[in-house]
Amino acid sequence: MLGITPMLVSVSLVMPVTALTAETAASPSLELLEFLGDWESKEGEWQDPLELMNALDALEDDAQKVNAEGSGNGQS
Repeated sequence: MLGITPMLVSVSLVMPVTALTAETAASPSLELLEFLGDWESKEGEWQDPLELMNALDALEDDAQKVNAEGSGNGQS
């Protein structure tokens, strides 16, 4: 019987933490849902943020090339 008592005490200490974790994991916050919704197109398709960043990087590179070419032509 002495072997069971420590096990019961440890189980009773772990159960509230497990219940709290399961409850928290079951319901995401409203902020998280809104953040995830920002990455959805009007058609309901998910947009990869990395693809958007790559497109912005390409636009920035193009703008820098145009600025470099413009300054090389004697324009100020």
